[in-house]
Amino acid sequence: KWANMHRQLAEKIDKEIDLLIKIIKDTNSYAEDANRKARKIFEKGFGNKTNSQLIKNLYLMAGWQEKIYAYGVLLPLLDLDPHAFLEDKIKAILKEKLQKEDVETEFQIISYSEEETFAFKQEREHLTLAQIFYNNSTLKELTLKENVESIFNALCKNFKEEFKLLEEHTKNNCWVYYSFIGPAYDEKKFLELIKQELAEKQPPQEKLDSLLTDRKNRILSKQKFIENLNLNRQEKKILQLGGTFVWAKPTRKDYQSQLYYYMIDGVIAEISKRTNIERKLLLSCPFEDLEKALNHKRVDLQKFKNIFSHHLLILGKKEPKLYFGKKLEKVTSLVEKEKVQISTVNIIKGSTAMKGFGKGQVKIINKPEDMDKMNKGDILVSVATTPSIVPVMKIAAAIVTDEGGLTCHAAIVSREMGIPCVVGTKNATHVLKDGDMVEVDAEKGIVRKIDSVMQEQWPLQGEIFHWGPIPGRFIWPGEFMDVCCEVVAAKFGGLRWPSTLCLFKEKRMLWLNEWPA
Repeated sequence: KWANMHRQLAEKIDKEIDLLIKIIKDTNSYAEDANRKARKIFEKGFGNKTNSQLIKNLYLMAGWQEKIYAYGVLLPLLDLDPHAFLEDKIKAILKEKLQKEDVETEFQIISYSEEETFAFKQEREHLTLAQIFYNNSTLKELTLKENVESIFNALCKNFKEEFKLLEEHTKNNCWVYYSFIGPAYDEKKFLELIKQELAEKQPPQEKLDSLLTDRKNRILSKQKFIENLNLNRQEKKILQLGGTFVWAKPTRKDYQSQLYYYMIDGVIAEISKRTNIERKLLLSCPFEDLEKALNHKRVDLQKFKNIFSHHLLILGKKEPKLYFGKKLEKVTSLVEKEKVQISTVNIIKGSTAMKGFGKGQVKIINKPEDMDKMNKGDILVSVATTPSIVPVMKIAAAIVTDEGGLTCHAAIVSREMGIPCVVGTKNATHVLKDGDMVEVDAEKGIVRKIDSVMQEQWPLQGEIFHWGPIPGRFIWPGEFMDVCCEVVAAKFGGLRWPSTLCLFKEKRMLWLNEWPA
C-alpha cells in the first residue's frame, strides 16, 4: 500500500512539480496556524477549566496534530525506501551538466536550505544571549565559576535585564528539543548551555559570525551555481526546490514537537494533577480512559502501566487495534525476529552529508537520556537523530547514523552547524560501542575504527625511534595526532623532511603523517 501511494504521488508531482511546492506551503501554513491557536489556549492556563473543557481541548489539539501528520507524511512518502524522489531528480540533472565526480559535492550545495530551521534559529538566539553574558565581566565570571542553581538565583536578584532576556528566550524556544514527549527546556537548562558556551575559547559572537558567514557564503554559492548552469525552466525549478524540500522535512516535525509540548505540558499535565496519575502513564492511554479517570470513574492502573511499558497498535480496516499485556505477548510470539549480525569490520561506509574530518570516542546517542555521557569532541553515533538530541549534536566532532539519506535530520543539522557527518551506514550502532576510538572521513563517507593498542603506543618524549622517508604513499589527513610531529621535531632538532615520515617502535610502524616542508 505504501509503495502504491508513493508511486501515485510521485507520478502526480512528475506531471506538475508545483504540486510539491503547494504541499510544502500548505503543510507549514496549517501547522503554523494550529500552533498559534494551541499556544493561545496554553498561555491562558488550564487550572480554571472544567473537566469537560479539558477533554475538549485535548481532542481539539489531537485533531490538529492528526492533520499535521496527514500533511507531513507526504514528504517522507516521496522518499519511501529505496527511493529519494527529489534527490534522484536533482542528481539526474547534475549528471548531465557536470563531471561524475562533482555530482555529490554540488548536490550538497544545491540541497542547502535558504530558510532557517527552528534549531538554527535557536542556536543563533542562544549565541546572541551567551555574548550578552560574555560582555558582562561580572556575570561571565559568575557563570563560569558557580553551579546553575546559584547562577539562576543571582540572575533573579542582581541581573534583572539579563534574566528577562533568558525568560524570553526560554518562552520562545522551550519546545525546540521536545520531540514527542519532552522534556521542555526551562531557564536552568538554557543556562547550562550558556555556561558550556562561555567555557569555550572562542567568544560566542565569533562563533555566531562564523556560522552566519558560512551560511551566507553557502547560499551565495548555491545561487551562483544554479545561475551558471544551462538550465531550462523546469530544471531550474527542481534545483531551487532542493533546499526548500530539505528544510520542510524537519520543519513539519518541529511543528509537531511544538504542538506536543502544548498538549503534554498543558492538558496532560493538568489531567495528571487532577487524577494523581503519573504523567508518563497518561501519554499512551486511549482518550476514553483519560475521561474516565477525570470523571472519578474506576480505572485499571495496571492497564496504564502495561500500555506504557509495551504496546502495539495495528491499523485495521475500520479502526486501530491496541495490544498490550498478555495479548501483546501472544501477538509478538508470532512475529519473526530480525537477526542482526554484529560485524567485526573496522571500516564502515555510508553517504557524506557534510564534508570534513573528525576523530574521537564513540558515544551511542538515540534518546535524550543518553545525552549525559556525551562530551565535547566525541563522535555521536545514532540510529537516526531527532530534534531532542540536537544539544549534543552541536558538540560532536562528527555525526554518524545508521539510517537516513542526504535530506535526513542529521544531514540537515550537520550542514547548518558545519559538523562532519556520514549517514546511511546501516550498521554503525551494531559495529561500534561506547568508548571505541574512530576516525570519520566525511569526505569519502568512511568511518574507521582505530586500534586501541596503537593509541597507547604513540611516541613519547625521550623514546628512541627509527625513521625514514616513504615517498609516494598517500596518507589520509588527520590520521594521527600532531603530537607525533612535535616529538620528532624536538628529537631531531627541527629537521624537515620533504616526504612522508614513518616512525617505528620495536619494528612496529606507529604512525604515518605528512611532514610539513
